[in-house]
Amino acid sequence: MTDRRALHILGASVAALPLLTLLFVPIRTIDDAFISFRYARNLASGDGLVFNLGERVEAATSLSWTLLLAAAETIRLPIEGTALVLGVSFALLALREAYLLGRRLGASPAACLAAVALVAVHGRFWLVAANGLEGGLFAFLVVLVARKTVEEADARLIGALLGLLFLTRPESLLLLPLVLAYQALGAPGQDSESVRPSTESLRSGLAGVPLASGALRRAIPTAASALAIVGAATVWRLGYYGALLPNSVTAKSAFSAGPETLLENLLAGLSYAVRFEIAHAPFILGAAIALILRPKNRALWLSLFVVAAEIPAVLVNGGDWMPHYRLLIVFLPVLAGPLALGLSATFEDWDHPGRRRRRATWVLALLALSAVFMLSRSPWQPSPAPRVEYHPIANCYRFMATRLQPHLETSDIAASEAIGLFGWVLQDTTIHDPLGLASAHHARHGEYHGQWGKTDYRHLHETRPAVLVLHEGSVVTPGKIDRGTHGAWRSDYSGSLVSQPPACGPYRLIVYLDNRRAVHLRPALDGLDVEPLVVE
Repeated sequence: MTDRRALHILGASVAALPLLTLLFVPIRTIDDAFISFRYARNLASGDGLVFNLGERVEAATSLSWTLLLAAAETIRLPIEGTALVLGVSFALLALREAYLLGRRLGASPAACLAAVALVAVHGRFWLVAANGLEGGLFAFLVVLVARKTVEEADARLIGALLGLLFLTRPESLLLLPLVLAYQALGAPGQDSESVRPSTESLRSGLAGVPLASGALRRAIPTAASALAIVGAATVWRLGYYGALLPNSVTAKSAFSAGPETLLENLLAGLSYAVRFEIAHAPFILGAAIALILRPKNRALWLSLFVVAAEIPAVLVNGGDWMPHYRLLIVFLPVLAGPLALGLSATFEDWDHPGRRRRRATWVLALLALSAVFMLSRSPWQPSPAPRVEYHPIANCYRFMATRLQPHLETSDIAASEAIGLFGWVLQDTTIHDPLGLASAHHARHGEYHGQWGKTDYRHLHETRPAVLVLHEGSVVTPGKIDRGTHGAWRSDYSGSLVSQPPACGPYRLIVYLDNRRAVHLRPALDGLDVEPLVVE
């Protein structure tokens, strides 16, 4: 069998690995995905890009993903299934780009396939790609930008891709100066040694001018193309929402909470990043090996800086509450390139008997052990059972929304801490968000709750929702509401603990009913194990 044929067979096997992996992991649509779903449905129905009709607040962080789902909703595709298929499909495309990036870095085909295969069998990566959010799309776009930049593709295309990245995750705007710097310094090949001014330019005292002018001719169209998209999106946001960034970004921002809270976030974000690195040790070790063995590979440095560009957002946000390191795991296809280069260099050492082979043996053993550790940490299922489920807490809110739906009147406002699935069920009801993602007032004036958002308890009371649903362990607690409203909430609302609702797992719900509307809403609690809420 020829090497070429063997690589084709191996490549086909790697392509099948993700689908096999998806059979053995518990796919969960995250609650926040339903926020984007509701925006998409309202837009497709002609009601605008809004969560509540008539309220222009941008709670969906990923504009490009929401618009993509709106297009699917317009042609009557089931939005939840479409989000899963699109997320997985984009993640599959990201694997292809990871292979091509590795080749551009100078890694061998076998090393690239090995690195991509490790991503392909990593359950957590696929759980993030399939959770209903933009993870798969972002993973594809970011590795595509890295690959196109390294291979010196059309500058306008690279700029357009950077603009799309901004529409997918606003913090990815930090990639623009990285790409421009790489282009401005010149990208003639793998090694920086090849970047030298001509003898003639040195003699004339204009060292590097030909290189700089040529590089700038590439950087300027990239910047113009990217900033055109960023500028257009920002002008539209200002005109439509009256804000520069999505309201969800403002709600989770710690800058308004003071320096002490910001420092706490920085430490929490640092912990998040370190835990990600430990949990994904083979990629970090592979990158380190590549840097040691190929330190002059400029494209390698670019790939690593692309990943590092997400760290400021991680530090400012204090990490993220969602599972599986979803802020950073989408960069695994980019990290697969450096891993492939490290493997390729190690394979070369293996071909030389003696000290180099012994070194390669230790390196490969360390990478193999770290890969086993990483894969063992994924939440595997013992048997193949392809199904999509929700977190027990999300099930709680879906259950209560279903109970409330027949009893809510048109003028009623329903509030809940988790607004995604709750608001998806109550499609025709105005949903108030006490964590501020869908409320501009809470986002700008509320008490900061770390990675979850902000709450202005007085504003919550002034809104007078007919019902407020929380769960035990909520960041918005009965005690905080009572103190924040100086007892006024307790006099206007009756609180109940709802125990053991079906499909709610070990959690208990906290349900507040407005005393003025309790008559028509209380039947929603009939037949449930209900006890009065005591606020200490």
